[in-house]
Amino acid sequence: MLVLLLSCMPLSDDGDWSDETLLSPTITQFSWECIEEDALWNFDVLSAGWTANGTLWLLDTEEHLEEHPLSSIGAASDQSQDHLQLALPIVGDWRDAQKGKSTRFLCEESADLSMLVQIYHPKTRAESDCVYVGSGWDTESDPDCENPWSE
Repeated sequence: MLVLLLSCMPLSDDGDWSDETLLSPTITQFSWECIEEDALWNFDVLSAGWTANGTLWLLDTEEHLEEHPLSSIGAASDQSQDHLQLALPIVGDWRDAQKGKSTRFLCEESADLSMLVQIYHPKTRAESDCVYVGSGWDTESDPDCENPWSE
């Protein structure tokens, strides 16, 4: 019975890591696709090093801004890599778009859409790296990132 109780206890936030073993993760791959037939956006981010997840920002030319969480779906056990992913169904009415669940942006808007990805350090949760695509990230109210993504 005691073993069962102990197996259900949460791990501490510190885990078994030391600051020296945790790298500041960097984005090594950022890809996306919009599948018009399915009305669905897919986003994938790979990083060197573990992350504490990330954030995806979407901005159109009319300055409609959306924020969506990116979640890890597979981190390497040796801390060398993390894979973050998000699938966003497209809603017909922009008022129905929900953070992390759906988007207002249609596939046909992809050429005019700016995207920004931030990833976070696994221990401090501070932003560790970011990349952006598009020209929309020059307003002061938007997230700050100076790293254009080049494939």
